[in-house]
Amino acid sequence: MPNHTVRVRSVLGIRGFTLPEVMVVMGVIAVLLAVLLPALSGSLRMGDMTKSLSRMKQIGTWMTLYSGDNRDHIVPSQFNYQDPANPSLPLANYPIKVRSNSNHLGGFSPPRTYKGTWTDILWTYADLGKTFAAEYAMTAADDSYRFDSPDVDVYESNPDYEENPFRAGAPNTHNFINADGSGPTPFCNAGAGAREKGLPGYFAANNFFNADRDADPLANPGGTPDPIPTPANGRWYTNGQIKAPDRSMYLVDSLAGETINPEVEPYDNITVNAEGFPLHLEVDFRYSGVCLMMFLDGHTSPEGPWTDMADLQDNRHIKVQNLHKN
Repeated sequence: MPNHTVRVRSVLGIRGFTLPEVMVVMGVIAVLLAVLLPALSGSLRMGDMTKSLSRMKQIGTWMTLYSGDNRDHIVPSQFNYQDPANPSLPLANYPIKVRSNSNHLGGFSPPRTYKGTWTDILWTYADLGKTFAAEYAMTAADDSYRFDSPDVDVYESNPDYEENPFRAGAPNTHNFINADGSGPTPFCNAGAGAREKGLPGYFAANNFFNADRDADPLANPGGTPDPIPTPANGRWYTNGQIKAPDRSMYLVDSLAGETINPEVEPYDNITVNAEGFPLHLEVDFRYSGVCLMMFLDGHTSPEGPWTDMADLQDNRHIKVQNLHKN
């Protein structure tokens, strides 16, 4: 009987694999994986970049429409023109409309109608709250971010939420860390949940356009400070005041929040921490070593790492500071 079994198996051509054959097959599979996985990974990263580019271009469209409705003023990176004597009222003589709704943030005391970032302005201007509330089953009664850029409540209750139009299509590559080991202090509505590795990354607006009444008039380095405009120290620029809109950065991929200051440290790509991540650097090169920028003329550009602000401005001719000067 044993001999019969052998003959049948031999006739049918059925036999076991030898160890060398198994090793050859495994080697072939390993080679195929080595070839295919980077290509697949690259394809996924390109998909993330395409989504981010689409969102940036949409933001540029909203900004253009907003400027057209507000005497050519550029959307401020952040703003605060609450009257110190009565924060529920605005300072007099502010030049533009900020939020489109005057009473939608009644859950805060005082209301944040006159305080926020560029995301809050465009969120209400584009009336995105209705769509977001429907998708996320939110109401004004149970979530005061219904009409606002969703940050704290959304990311803390659903860390995987990825459809915020003001967030990147790719996640943060790591947690931002200051030189002293602390994380960033977000402005106003920036939620901690959106600053963590693996969660959707920020687009940060150049804080050259800071319209906060408490802004430091000397905070834009690199030249003679502007005269202090009204209200208080906040800057309100029109498109006509910007000398080179095609080189003037407004948005950049960021780890740290919705704004990025036009100073040296947030762009320092030299000093690293123990894990090898640059200290101070707020820009996130989240697409295989590339970040995205959007400029004031509306075009977007992928940019690889630079060393510091001087490299970015002098060698690449990308303006971050003094955008109103030649």
